[in-house]
Amino acid sequence: MLEIFVYPVSAVMKLWHLLLADVIGLEKSLAWTLSVLGLVIIIRSLIAPLFLIQMRSSRIMSLMRPELSALAKEYKTRTDKDSMKEFEQRRKEIQQRYNFKASAGCLPALIQFPAFIGLYQVLIRMARPSEGLESNQHRAIGFLTPQDVSEFLDSRIADVPLPAYASMTPQQFAELGTTKEAVLGFLWPLLIIAVVATMVNLLLSVRRTRPSLDWDSKVARFSLKLTYFMLIFIPLMLFSAGLTGPIPMAIIVYWVANNLWTLIQSAVIDYKLEKEMPYSQEYRAARKAHLREHRERMRTKRSTKWWRRRTRVKGILPTQGGQEARTQLREHKAEIKAEKQRAKEEKKRLRKAKLESLQQANREKAAQKKAEQEASSENDTAAEVESADPQAPEALPDQPDASADTPSDKP
Repeated sequence: MLEIFVYPVSAVMKLWHLLLADVIGLEKSLAWTLSVLGLVIIIRSLIAPLFLIQMRSSRIMSLMRPELSALAKEYKTRTDKDSMKEFEQRRKEIQQRYNFKASAGCLPALIQFPAFIGLYQVLIRMARPSEGLESNQHRAIGFLTPQDVSEFLDSRIADVPLPAYASMTPQQFAELGTTKEAVLGFLWPLLIIAVVATMVNLLLSVRRTRPSLDWDSKVARFSLKLTYFMLIFIPLMLFSAGLTGPIPMAIIVYWVANNLWTLIQSAVIDYKLEKEMPYSQEYRAARKAHLREHRERMRTKRSTKWWRRRTRVKGILPTQGGQEARTQLREHKAEIKAEKQRAKEEKKRLRKAKLESLQQANREKAAQKKAEQEASSENDTAAEVESADPQAPEALPDQPDASADTPSDKP
């Protein structure tokens, strides 16, 4: 199944090698190394417009959020049919005013994923062929012939073979004509560049996300925390994979080129969006108010949590104070449970009422559409019948009565 992703990427790499080696006349080893960089340039250049569409869609969603949140609060308790229609109409008007398209946010990601799969598959299959590095005959990879694969495996960058990796055995290093010290000497600077570029990319992502974060969303808050965690985890993972895993030098070169490209691309797009779609003063004020409300809720939540902990500790004591503390905890727990139950029932009631209103509106809309179709069908039928009837003949003039002009016979 992955072959459908491998063929287009292998075709791009093949064309780059033909251009560099056969047209420009570069040495084959250098041509294959530059083909890896050219592959990154082509794939990322094709995906860059999609990435821009995705970032623009995300910015539009952020700009709309204060208005949509205010609209949702306004209609939160309204469940009648007319209010539901009015809510949908006003929501669509907001989206049309911002020229928002729902598919613009998810479609680019669906297109980028196969491209990255194909790119990684081509590089890993060329640098680590299934038949082994010592084989004299290699399989074709997409549009790349067995001879192309053999030439790629013989290619070097800074006198280090492209298929070499740090965790090879001494015998494997000897087969490739290199040493572990030579590989590590070239590997360390590349890993440091890749890690630094990755961390800067993550910091740019945090800088881009925080001003537009929906603090009421648990998913959004978790995503931000995950990004902070990745700032620590990703560097460790890259160093571990590069130094202890079977990651060929060709993949390391790809990491460096791809991360540097992503860094420059993200910086340019962020600057472009700041110029084209800046956050308004109203948006910034709404965001600050939203953030204050969130912090106040979290402060209250933490205060309640610490009160429960202190009261729970007091409840351990076999004294009158301990008994009172346990009673307070039980009452507090029952109150919280009752409040959650009331909120749950109210939410369920509103959801059910809104659903019934929407269903009623849809039934009326369907009935109206059916009536219009029937009226249109009747009009068409009447027109067909009228066109099918023959034209009525014109009335003849009255003829005089012959018996009136003829004299009657007398006896």
